[in-house]
Amino acid sequence: MLSGRSNYVRTEKGGALSQAEVPLEGLGPPTKPGLDVELRVGRPDDAPRLAAVFVSAWRGAYSGVVSEETLKRLDEDEIAAWLETLVGSSDSTTLVAETDERDLLGFCRFGPDPDDSRFGHIFSLYVSAPSSGRGIGHRLLAGALEDLSRRGLDPVTLWVFEENTPARRFYATFGFCPDGARRVEPEYDAEEIRLRREAKSTA
Repeated sequence: MLSGRSNYVRTEKGGALSQAEVPLEGLGPPTKPGLDVELRVGRPDDAPRLAAVFVSAWRGAYSGVVSEETLKRLDEDEIAAWLETLVGSSDSTTLVAETDERDLLGFCRFGPDPDDSRFGHIFSLYVSAPSSGRGIGHRLLAGALEDLSRRGLDPVTLWVFEENTPARRFYATFGFCPDGARRVEPEYDAEEIRLRREAKSTA
């Protein structure tokens, strides 16, 4: 159930990576024509806009994957408070995609794998529903993988809902494959599988 902040935290366990500067030159292919997007490291004051992206992405992509009741219960204020804590900590890095007008369109949070700190881990990757399919997620994930590789955090893992076929196809283009691990978190009651990208895989 998504009735408290701790329920959100369970899906994004902190790592041990400092909020070091991420090199943002040439990360992934450009976004589609007509959309000028810059990548930068997120700040705690981004939290309300991050929460809006989070809710938009969940409601746009997870219908039929998690229950409609779960989606209805998503609360932007609660999520913003949780994200403010995550972005302000030194446990991980949050990369955001933003237009010149400061419209925040997506974000990716990454750091060491909580199960093995030698590995990298993608905790979350979300693009707002109206902005999906425009290359933003590709740029964010490419940036995260480049930074993890620079820090020697390979291979890289992530969790994805098994029924989220579009996301699984997207991650496969970056070399992510199922490694056999599975879980079901009580608040979502939906099967998740772990994907792993071996070192030196290329997108």
